[in-house]
Amino acid sequence: MPNGIAIVDQWWLHVPAVWVDTQHLDTRRIERSGVLLREAGGEVARAEWPDGSRWHASLGELRGRTVDDTGAPLAGINVGLAETDYRSTSDSSGFFEILDVAPGSYRITAVEPDLSRLGISLVTAQEFAARRDSVLDVIVRVPSSDSFVDRACHSDVASSGEQGGLTSGRLIGRVVQRDGKPAPGVQVDVELVEEVSGPRPVAAGGATDADGMFHLCRWIPVGRTVIVRARDGTRTPVLMRLQVSPGVTTVRLELP
Repeated sequence: MPNGIAIVDQWWLHVPAVWVDTQHLDTRRIERSGVLLREAGGEVARAEWPDGSRWHASLGELRGRTVDDTGAPLAGINVGLAETDYRSTSDSSGFFEILDVAPGSYRITAVEPDLSRLGISLVTAQEFAARRDSVLDVIVRVPSSDSFVDRACHSDVASSGEQGGLTSGRLIGRVVQRDGKPAPGVQVDVELVEEVSGPRPVAAGGATDADGMFHLCRWIPVGRTVIVRARDGTRTPVLMRLQVSPGVTTVRLELP
């Protein structure tokens, strides 16, 4: 550097690791072991010093626009590169940029705002190779929460529209443990809040799946207040009171 500081901007390490393989043959136990080398490294993207000196590596840049199924721009989409810490958020026009991308192959991920609170990240089919001193422009098509729920509700004949004189919305949610891990096998029910007679059951969501997810595609009246109840039979039920929005309403419940 001009200020006299030496900087190692790239490095690779060969780290030895021991592997062990055990096999059982009849009554014998056969164990083999060996040593292999793992390669790990890194690169300095940028650095600054108090005297104003700066270092900026010759890395790549990803720029793009997030759009929905119709091509309309989507704002507030969290865009990332799978299995990395690279992240960005699209602005009001759907534009985003990710700087200092190290050379290599990546797959783009996108998180739709309505689904982000449920921890649902949509991995796109878009892959690209980042190169030094290059800028790549992409269009990222992000399935909306409506499209996501449409796929979940494909087995329901009437997943929206008029239900008994009421416009029906759809509800998707996740039940988690206190540590944030999914809670499978939890029963979920919905009650409609009536001003005079009190809550009355309107839908049964069944049991949550292996990811703690559930969805309700019918009999959820838009604009009305409902109580979503989650119970696993061993603990006190978890209740959440909310108003059903047009389209898709998301809910996250945490067991005690």
